[in-house]
Amino acid sequence: MAASAASGDAQAGQMMLRRTDADWFDLPKSRLAQVLRPRSIPSEVVAGGGTHRIRVSGIEISFSAEDPGWLISFEGDLLEADAQRIVDEICRNIVEFTAQEAVVVPL
Repeated sequence: MAASAASGDAQAGQMMLRRTDADWFDLPKSRLAQVLRPRSIPSEVVAGGGTHRIRVSGIEISFSAEDPGWLISFEGDLLEADAQRIVDEICRNIVEFTAQEAVVVPL
């Protein structure tokens, strides 16, 4: 995964994870660290703003419970394709954990 983007490459900013069949995911706060992380890329939980925050490849990613869904913000240089891969993995985690369908919404 590229840690920074070359000139002209699309940069990651924010995405939203939403349920397709209702408003809110049935995801208890005690399971956020287990579910809101990519599986194929090492990550660690870090302190900071938002409901939950991780660091992946030197980039901080914050998760904020929004109306309705999870607002995901990328803080640092990350290619949009790499951000999409991370969010797609997290989306699959949510679907597997909650058995609720979800969609990634680019913002």
